Amino acid sequence: MSTTSFESALKSLDASLGQLEAAAQRKLDLERRRGDLETELAIMQDDRSRLATDLDGTLSRLRRVEGAADDAVKRLDRAMLAINAVLGDEIGQENEQENEQENAGSPEETPGGLEDSQGSDEHERGPAHLVDSPASRSGER
Repeated sequence: MSTTSFESALKSLDASLGQLEAAAQRKLDLERRRGDLETELAIMQDDRSRLATDLDGTLSRLRRVEGAADDAVKRLDRAMLAINAVLGDEIGQENEQENEQENAGSPEETPGGLEDSQGSDEHERGPAHLVDSPASRSGER
């Protein structure tokens, strides 16, 4: 063999080795990127699982809060009805007391005497005294 063919064979071997090294490097880079992608995918799946668990917990808390809010609204409604009933009874009692005080006047204080005072007072009140009664107030609610 001649030196020129030997040198050309070495050059050819050197080029082939360079191509082999480049192919091996690309393969390593590809495997490294694939590993990175698999790692990222695993991280995303873990995040997704954690977020799903958090969402379930949040929805559960939301349902509990909505239930508590509904219960609070019902309790407030009952309390307002009770307060209105008490206030209605007190207003009715105050009206009755005012009427009793108006009717309790002595005959000397009214020019027409006791009988005239009671008769005219009932006439002055008319049917309006029925509106102020506690029984009529219960229909207002």
